[in-house]
Amino acid sequence: MIRIAFCGMGSIARGRHLPELLAEKDAAFQGYYVPSPLKCGDELPPTAVSYSSFDHMLQDPAVDAVVITSPNTFHASQSIAAMKAGKDVLCEKPMAISMEEGREMLRTAKETGQVLMIAHNLVLEPAFSLAKKYLTDGSLGRVLFFQGLIACEGPEGQDQPFPEKLWFFQKEKAGGGASLDLAVHGAHAISWLLEEPLTPVSHLAAALDKKTSLGAPIEVEDTCLGLFRTPSGIIGTLGASWCCQEGWRSPITLYCQKGVLHLYPNPDTALEIRYADGSVFTQPSIPKSLWPHGSGVMHAFVEAVVQRTDPQYTAQPALDALEAALSLTGSREG
Repeated sequence: MIRIAFCGMGSIARGRHLPELLAEKDAAFQGYYVPSPLKCGDELPPTAVSYSSFDHMLQDPAVDAVVITSPNTFHASQSIAAMKAGKDVLCEKPMAISMEEGREMLRTAKETGQVLMIAHNLVLEPAFSLAKKYLTDGSLGRVLFFQGLIACEGPEGQDQPFPEKLWFFQKEKAGGGASLDLAVHGAHAISWLLEEPLTPVSHLAAALDKKTSLGAPIEVEDTCLGLFRTPSGIIGTLGASWCCQEGWRSPITLYCQKGVLHLYPNPDTALEIRYADGSVFTQPSIPKSLWPHGSGVMHAFVEAVVQRTDPQYTAQPALDALEAALSLTGSREG
């Protein structure tokens, strides 16, 4: 039985990772660390340990693995500390806020032999697996160019009444705005589909709508758009925005030699392929409640820990996605 502790118990931890962990037969929730008292802990198992510090949690021999859901600026340092303490790590995206930090995470995973997985969930969705099947069977030919958009209404919630207090909107804690929150998902997913990293060419980024309580723009971009190319010559665009009032949208289109593949072109369709000969394949959206392992993130992590999969499982692609996302903030490093 893999015993897992959480660093951070915000919405992603309580809404996704914890329910999915409690559904796993080979893993158990050991406890958690949060820097301030939880406002609501009714959904936590009564046996969960509340650790007084992150170090206290790492020192507990009962903890086999750690889930990092703290603000972005802590992802790298906490993941590295956990791996050095002999814990496997599932870290929320983005894996870090700089390429240097990301590379250090990969080095630590290799040196310690610990599993390091970054919580990029799009590629674990059924529609992406089906899209990959059609891309690799040759029926669409080579991909020529792509368009991607990851958007939502923004990270505001009831816990933080003032935008300037929301860590997502603070450059120091978040590292970037929609780029590191959303575009990093799109970059990871598109790279997975193409089996190539995205090399940044140019970008635009701005705080178009989000404001502080005093009416000033937030510290990070709420919308960004980038132009990319791959080593084989595929070109495309990827946009991300916190200004989409219809809620979560993640349409990705791949224009191929023999047709066009659309992922999530509308809320009712998960996958649509329009071939050059006029034929069409359509896969309706499947309610998330019917997906076998929820987002699939926790199941994949537990499986990797149990089977001792390559310690860099999903980590190198996540680093490539981080580089693409950082380019949309103007912060790309060499």
